[in-house]
Amino acid sequence: MIKCKKCGTVLNDEDLFCPECGTPVEKSEADTKNYWLDKKIWAIFIVLALITVPMHMYLDDMEVKSSNETTTSDSGNGSGISAEAKDGLYSQATNINYLGISSIQNENIYITINQQLVKFNSDYSSQEVVLDGYYTAFSEDENNYYYLDANNNYIKMDKVSRQEDVLLMNVYYVHKIDNLVYYQNDEDNESIHCLDLSSNQDTKINDEVSYCLMVDQKEKRIFYTNLDNELISISLEGKDKQVLGENTSLYTYDGVYLYYLTDQGVMRCNLDGDEKLIYESANLELINMIGDKLIVQEDNTLYQMDRDGKNVEEIYTSITDMTFEVIGEQLLVLSTEDYNQFSYQIVNLDGTSKSLTENQSGLIGNEV
Repeated sequence: MIKCKKCGTVLNDEDLFCPECGTPVEKSEADTKNYWLDKKIWAIFIVLALITVPMHMYLDDMEVKSSNETTTSDSGNGSGISAEAKDGLYSQATNINYLGISSIQNENIYITINQQLVKFNSDYSSQEVVLDGYYTAFSEDENNYYYLDANNNYIKMDKVSRQEDVLLMNVYYVHKIDNLVYYQNDEDNESIHCLDLSSNQDTKINDEVSYCLMVDQKEKRIFYTNLDNELISISLEGKDKQVLGENTSLYTYDGVYLYYLTDQGVMRCNLDGDEKLIYESANLELINMIGDKLIVQEDNTLYQMDRDGKNVEEIYTSITDMTFEVIGEQLLVLSTEDYNQFSYQIVNLDGTSKSLTENQSGLIGNEV
């Protein structure tokens, strides 16, 4: 029996992506003769496909527009997002809970491409290689870069000297907010910890297997899902545990409501746990948001809808398996033609799109 590494969902033999959380499926050497043999490959496999692309095929006239939302808490580096390249409220944090391969920091866009972390300006008209290697959960401050490497070690790098300092080892769901780093400690029962970078003090917050973290400093709450597929809310100190939703492992947040996927569709609940089914579908796979729109993936089609589940519009359809991330007011869509061939599109909410890459093949990698 194959289970999803991230959320524990039982998978079918033909699944390429987890039907619950969208994580690429890990398979053993007995399952296939392709590179999917190693069960640690899938989580980074798609990312490395993006990473191997030639640098000359970048977007022309593709602008990352500003959002009407203001990032107030879990925004990656805590410094906020500029009007020129603004991330939707908590959508970047939601990205980290899925793949975490793209990031917006101040006026710049960061994407890991061709085994390099590349910085773009807001309209993709200029680019700069920042780091060599594969990285997720990237953020920066005035003096340092912060990122997860391919071994799931959380690194601080001095921008000038390029000296690396390993802050944490074997961690997941890393969310850096100013000087606080919230994360799942894989070696401590997959519980939630918080590292204070100013004092180097590490605090254990809960004692439960925790997935898909989200931190709201304004409301002083941490959200996560557990092994029972419950959506949990606790205080920043790990107290006042509340079950807000059930039968879910995927959700996003707008600072007022949590939107989570169940076998019924999209549920919306407030911080008191009052919930409502706003969109019915038994086949939803991912959810995120851009501005005042929810973005959901149903099979291999992306839809946008209002935050009350109304005015549903189709955005993009792939003929093969796919997954996506949000970059500003656009979508980064990754689709697979075969076990080891991938294509990548930047998709606008009006359905127009542009290819970032040609299909790439023959890739191997390590577990995220």
